[in-house]
Amino acid sequence: MKFSFGKLPPTYQLLLAGIIPLLALLYVSGQLYSEKENRVSLVSDYKIRVQESNEVVSLTGELEVEAEYSLAFALNKGRYSSLVIQRSSTDKWVHTLQASRDTSLTGFLNNTFRSSLASARAAQDDGTAGIDFQGTMDFYHNAVGQLSKFHFIAPSNIAMLQPLNAAVESKSLLFEMVTLWALTRNKIYVSLLITHDTPAIVSTAGDAWHALKTCEEEFLAKAPSSLVKMYHDKENAGAILPAFDYLDYAVIHHQFDSTSTAGQWWTTASGGIKVLNKQYLVSQQQVQTGLNHIYQSEIKARKLTLILLVTMIFLVIGFFIFTIIAVNKMLKKRAAASGKASPAEEGKQTHDPLKDNVSDLILEAIYRAGKTNGTNGATNGVNGHPVPASVMPGAHQGNKEAQPGSNGKITTSKQETVRKRNEATYLTSELKKPQENPVIAVNDDLANYADPNPEIVAATNSAAGKAEPVNENTAGKAERRTDSLTSQMNELIDAAAIESGRFNYHKHVFKLNDLVSEIVSETGNAIPSYKISLRKNAALSIYGDRARIAQVLGNLLQNAIDHCPDSDSIIVNLEEKGQTAVCSVEDFGNGIEIDQQEKIFGKFYRVNNANGIRHPGLGLGLYIAIEIIKQHQGQMWVMSEPGLGSTFYFSMPVSTTS
Repeated sequence: MKFSFGKLPPTYQLLLAGIIPLLALLYVSGQLYSEKENRVSLVSDYKIRVQESNEVVSLTGELEVEAEYSLAFALNKGRYSSLVIQRSSTDKWVHTLQASRDTSLTGFLNNTFRSSLASARAAQDDGTAGIDFQGTMDFYHNAVGQLSKFHFIAPSNIAMLQPLNAAVESKSLLFEMVTLWALTRNKIYVSLLITHDTPAIVSTAGDAWHALKTCEEEFLAKAPSSLVKMYHDKENAGAILPAFDYLDYAVIHHQFDSTSTAGQWWTTASGGIKVLNKQYLVSQQQVQTGLNHIYQSEIKARKLTLILLVTMIFLVIGFFIFTIIAVNKMLKKRAAASGKASPAEEGKQTHDPLKDNVSDLILEAIYRAGKTNGTNGATNGVNGHPVPASVMPGAHQGNKEAQPGSNGKITTSKQETVRKRNEATYLTSELKKPQENPVIAVNDDLANYADPNPEIVAATNSAAGKAEPVNENTAGKAERRTDSLTSQMNELIDAAAIESGRFNYHKHVFKLNDLVSEIVSETGNAIPSYKISLRKNAALSIYGDRARIAQVLGNLLQNAIDHCPDSDSIIVNLEEKGQTAVCSVEDFGNGIEIDQQEKIFGKFYRVNNANGIRHPGLGLGLYIAIEIIKQHQGQMWVMSEPGLGSTFYFSMPVSTTS
């Protein structure tokens, strides 16, 4: 079956038309928020990289201090307790960096560095074999040099991080200068104190001088102006210049200043290192502050974006819902206006959906009955009751408006629709009238019928005090006919209420077995010619509408009686299967053909008897019954064999609440 958008109700058309832009809005919103989330993620990753860089600096600083204590211990066996404490501090930073996301750094720490560090420490602690001063210092120098490579952070190409590039590069250059100064200080100190190798001292001083000058020039060219000014101030007032003077002398004269002792050199170089360390900490703080500011700004922007997007989505959805409601109301008003009767009919009045449904169902029943009997349903009415011509204004209007040559017949579909509506409206209003003496009312109406039932007329004439004689048999038939019409009218009203969604339920927990006993007893007393046996009646409670369930069971019993002309035995059972109550009504009548078993729960369906004649009634009882059971989360079905009888079942959940 092809889908047709134009055939959908206007409300669904609006709904479908609005879903596409709403989905597009949700997609765009997701993309915008994802972009903000990515920006936050980038800044967060950069923060982690900067933090790891700072931790590398801390580890190199601890190694330099450990190298100093190791050298002092190697020279005079002193400060061993300080060395042990320092080793613990170094190990703490090693463990911290082992959690790094940089696999090359963790690989270096877990493999080469840790094994070499353990060997160097073991050699220091084993004094029997003597201590290799130069080897010990070379280990620490190499370790610091390799770690310094992991400190480097490349300038970011992300626009929001580029303002920090100058401060980040300055930080890296200052760390490189501090590291070079520390390595140079240690090498020259060992050479002056132990080896007295002047060429080695001059070579070390020359290499350090060139490297330091290169770093200094790059720092002064790239660093922010505040850091450059601070460096010049510290250079002129601190210990940086004296340290450079020592190196300048060695490079120019190709020998170290003989007036300086190893201790003096250590003190001078350490003073310069201390000044550079302070400068490094300032640059580190600038980077951290700037990065935190950018990170918080991005977090705030992400949160604001989320709030704006959610607000916009809710506003769009709210506007969309408001539009649908407004259009729906407008359509209902138009429908109500178009459904009002014209002034030539009954004046202005609005239609109750339930009454309209009842009228439609009556009309459908009339034409179904007429079609089944091979006649026009509009003439015969319901169950053979014709509709009085006096209440058919549509027909009269049709005659007045008929064109010449039409023999007085209505020729337009509008006039035919009005006539059919009037038939249904008449039957609805007359059968629903509250009257003190329904027999007299029936007689008055039947007086206008084209072909009334003589037995009913005689009975109703007697009830109205008219002269025609009436016997008890005739009155009983009239009463049964009136009861039948009333029952069918109630079925029509129930079916209409189900279709319009106004079929009410008043649910509570009650004992189903008590209800089954009552219905079986009442039906047996009312129709003593049938033997209704209650074989099994399990003590069960359910949550539901007691009156509606009674209506279902009563309908099944009445059907069993109506369809068993040759059998007077009916068996009722109530059993518990699992957590379900199953009630059955079994008869031994004609049974139901297999091709009809799937149709009997449909609206207006009536089963044929053995002679091929349809049973009387509207065919709404089982339709109403199965709808009631569905509203109780239950099921209804039938098992039947032609000629052997039928068993109708319905099931509902058992209530665990007393």
